[in-house]
Amino acid sequence: MEHSIHESYVRERKVELVSTARAMLDGTLGLIEGVRRLNDLRFQIDDPDSPVFHTVRVVESDMDEVPVGDIRSRFGQTFLQQKDAEVADYLGSSADDIQRACREIISRFEMNMDGSPAMELRGGEGAETSRGKKL
Repeated sequence: MEHSIHESYVRERKVELVSTARAMLDGTLGLIEGVRRLNDLRFQIDDPDSPVFHTVRVVESDMDEVPVGDIRSRFGQTFLQQKDAEVADYLGSSADDIQRACREIISRFEMNMDGSPAMELRGGEGAETSRGKKL
């Protein structure tokens, strides 16, 4: 019975991965906040090191000092303006890569009505960003 409970839990996390990626693509969730959520969720499935998460890991690392959400109220205006400028610059060169990663996550983890994977993608080499970082 434990095995099916685990499978159910992982399936629910995969649904969350897909809904988070969709929210990022449609703009209802900011890219940085979404990346952080995807990064947290990837550790709750059976394949957290999948190449499909490479971009998520890179962006999370690059933007780990950027305050988002309610925590922003704890910081001064000057600091927030500086971080917002950094985010705008970063997203200017990386947003397409992040959105591509979202589409890959959706393709990889989207479920059919019966809970089976809609499509399995096998990870490959990542693309490079315009900053020269491997994504």
